[in-house]
Amino acid sequence: MKISTLLFLVFCALAACHSPEYFVQKGDYDRAIELYSSNIGDQRNGRQSKKDLLGLESAFGLAQRRDSAELALLGEVALSENWPRINKIHRQIQARQQKLSAHGSFKSKKGFVPTFTQIETIDSLEADSRRLAAYLYNHAQGLLAITDSTGQRQPARRCLPCIA
Repeated sequence: MKISTLLFLVFCALAACHSPEYFVQKGDYDRAIELYSSNIGDQRNGRQSKKDLLGLESAFGLAQRRDSAELALLGEVALSENWPRINKIHRQIQARQQKLSAHGSFKSKKGFVPTFTQIETIDSLEADSRRLAAYLYNHAQGLLAITDSTGQRQPARRCLPCIA
């Protein structure tokens, strides 16, 4: 009984372990970037694996392109309901870029230095935050107006659109 339990736990632990390549294939680029960064952080500076550096460069580029495309699509539609999502994407891009800049320089054993494409439109985050705040304020005012006119408290308690 104890051996089967131990084998089951070992199997579960192995099943939970995934490589960064797995997350890139699944489209979870931010998780892949975390794993590549962890692998690179464990290696000495200047002695980093070219495979990990190429993977990090690829995952970072894919994540940036995905978020840029989504921002462009949401910007074309120009609905006020999109501001929470636009703000969230900008914050993800900003956090991703800061994570890489905090690592410092990257260089493999054989001198390979990856190039990371930075998105400069993150400067508009402050303006987007103001638009988001205005949208959320107007949305809350609308819910309060419904509550005042109907006497029901439920609309005011309704969860606001995704901010998390």
